[in-house]
Amino acid sequence: MAADHSELENGELLLKHHDDFGSESENVKQTGTHEHSAVVRPKKHSLSFLLAWKGDILSWFGSFVFFGAIIGILLYADGKYVWQLQFPITPNAIIGLLSTFAQVLLLKPVNSAIGQVKWLLLLQERPIDDLRAVDAASRGAYGGVQLLISRKGGWIGSAGAAIAIVALSMHTLFQEALHYDAVFINTTDATINTARYINGTGNMFLSDSHYSRIDPEVNSAPYIGLYSPVQTDFDAPVQCSSGNCTWEPYETLGVCNNCQNVTNRLQVSTDDNGTARYSLPNGFSLRQTNGLMNITTSMDSVAFPNNGTVFLNVLAIGLAPGTIPIQNQPIATECLLQFCIQTKRASFVNGILHDTVISSWTNESQLLSDAGAFSGPMALRSPQTGTDFVAPFHAWLSLQIWLYPLFEVDATWDNQSVSVYDEQDNAVRAYAFTPTFSTPISQAIYEAMNTSSNGFQYKMDNFANILSQSFRTIKYQPPPTRGFAFTPDRQARVVWQWLILPIFELFASLVLLVAVIIETRRRGMVPWGNNALAYIFHGLDERPTGREHDESQVDMKQMARDMRVQFQPRKDGGHLVLSSHLSK
Repeated sequence: MAADHSELENGELLLKHHDDFGSESENVKQTGTHEHSAVVRPKKHSLSFLLAWKGDILSWFGSFVFFGAIIGILLYADGKYVWQLQFPITPNAIIGLLSTFAQVLLLKPVNSAIGQVKWLLLLQERPIDDLRAVDAASRGAYGGVQLLISRKGGWIGSAGAAIAIVALSMHTLFQEALHYDAVFINTTDATINTARYINGTGNMFLSDSHYSRIDPEVNSAPYIGLYSPVQTDFDAPVQCSSGNCTWEPYETLGVCNNCQNVTNRLQVSTDDNGTARYSLPNGFSLRQTNGLMNITTSMDSVAFPNNGTVFLNVLAIGLAPGTIPIQNQPIATECLLQFCIQTKRASFVNGILHDTVISSWTNESQLLSDAGAFSGPMALRSPQTGTDFVAPFHAWLSLQIWLYPLFEVDATWDNQSVSVYDEQDNAVRAYAFTPTFSTPISQAIYEAMNTSSNGFQYKMDNFANILSQSFRTIKYQPPPTRGFAFTPDRQARVVWQWLILPIFELFASLVLLVAVIIETRRRGMVPWGNNALAYIFHGLDERPTGREHDESQVDMKQMARDMRVQFQPRKDGGHLVLSSHLSK
């Protein structure tokens, strides 16, 4: 079969594919040992040539636009909280949708470039199987993997296959770029009450007694403290809507309790009836015969004789824990209650308040009056902040007068004879222990003292703490101290490193497309890409012969490995020609 060939001065072939390629001119030239005649055509104008690639170029620019949209969404979402990203569709869903479009549009020019590579490779004689391998790579990742393994696509084809394979991960990489971290949003909505004054603005009526200049918020505090279990935490008034709040160290007016064990100061004496009496140096005592506990506020101090800023001074002598009746020396304790400035640090965690005293300070420099008792206002100035905390004389004195009777209590016990039958003695006299309490408060204190050697101190701690908290509820106190309220939330955070590979893919695909376009124009090929019509119009011009075959897939693959073809340009656009026919 005669073949017509044309050869340019640089040895490159131009194909006739459309009627508008230009006017024909013939130039027959001797090449090698065969004579080829062809139609030589001028190259198409650059703009016309680029228009043949317009679908791939526009597809790449479309992918670029979707890339930009994704980056714009990431920039918008970065640093924002979830409640600020409430849309009909979540940001991750939007990114997933946009990345799908970006991936599809990006693969279009990549696959087209890989498809064009096979036509460029076929300008030289090659096995048919090379055509199949490159074509398969232009139609999916599986073919791309096979092409990389077989290395039949040259460096451009292999690069295109690698880009197409990696592009499948773009959707996942874009999704990974947007993370949501657990954070806590802090506001200054948290408040906690503090106290700076005690003005004594109310009145109290107890049975037939009337106490004036006592703030009504304090009325129930002593009873709550003394009747509550020892070491009870009494919560200050707080506002914490989030359930998790913190406050910087703050100062508040409170009552501090300082207790000393003065058991070693007890003196034992015996009266005319032979009854032992345990006495302190100030004359306060407990009788052994039937005394269980004795408490007073009207005796001189034993442990704190020179303190002038006394709010309450309470002495207690009681049985050692678990001893009924007295078997060992009783325990004596003195507790001094003073107005003080408490420095605290508070936190509200999971609905539980932790209000801890860091330090406390009281003014020990205030002088005693001539009568031996302090008779002025309790004025305290913080050595740290210079803030004044004041309890006027009439206010603290009214509290003192009201509270004195609460601690003038005692407890005694009686022996009651009971006859119990015994087989040996016929009758046995036994003693039943029956305690008697002067007031319900004395019973509460006795039960604490009979449980622990520090029971009285714990009760007085309760008393001081609840009194301090009640001061903070008085309505004329200054505005509450503000703290930080922490609300759990999730914050969007962009990990930009996840975009390195997708962005590389975008520009690598552009480089691939430009390289294939340039090579196609330099070789004078028509940009067919992976268009199936190119096989129909420019496939083999005759069936291969010379061997038996049933044209199964296995048989065709074997024939493709053995047969070699080359694209031969002609007046009708050219065809793939078997190597056995190239010399005809």
